[in-house]
Amino acid sequence: IDYQMSSNHSLFGRYLHTDSRAQAAWPRTTNLLTSAVRGRPKTSIAKSFTFGDTLVLGSNMINSFRAAFNRTHVDINMAPFLDAPTAGVKMYTYIPGAMVLNITGGFSIGTGGSIYQYVDGDTYQVGDDFTMVRGSHQIAFGGSLSYWDSYQLINGRSPGDFTFNGSRTGLGLADFLAGQLFRLEHGAPGILPLDQTYIGVYAQDAWRATDRVTFNADISQIDYHGGT
Repeated sequence: IDYQMSSNHSLFGRYLHTDSRAQAAWPRTTNLLTSAVRGRPKTSIAKSFTFGDTLVLGSNMINSFRAAFNRTHVDINMAPFLDAPTAGVKMYTYIPGAMVLNITGGFSIGTGGSIYQYVDGDTYQVGDDFTMVRGSHQIAFGGSLSYWDSYQLINGRSPGDFTFNGSRTGLGLADFLAGQLFRLEHGAPGILPLDQTYIGVYAQDAWRATDRVTFNADISQIDYHGGT
């Protein structure tokens, strides 16, 4: 939406919303091999909002204010199908009913990208820019303040990632039937909370010394603060 309040004052707003949902093949089919195709049974969203205010203060001054907000949420999960302890492997699994198995030249079940995970993120930002003309000088100054946070939970290795590549017998399937494992990757859920604050200010001057010579000078300060 755009709104002209007066001849020297205008506003605008923008809103974008996207959601995505994809049903995984498993368990809609009875084929366990389809468990390697991930889905998003829960809705993942991405939305953003932007607001702007532009004010002309005279024939030689203008001020622009901007504010923005963004949010993303990605949620990936799948229905239980088979875990390593149920298959007879004496190990602990953080995700009951799930495992990842890759057999070179054979089949695969599960995938690290389909095991339960989600990512949440929010971003906030405000900024203001003021510009004025004084004689042969065009002066501008302003600043920006933004903050973002993210919380991630990844379980790519939590149920165990088994690989049989044929390094023992020459065939991946033969290694699998003989129980000759090449590699097992196993780890706890990965939890990663992040946040960061950004502050930036600036001032600049464009001085037209002559019809052919212009000098530009600016100074800026940027500061970051982040944590985990």
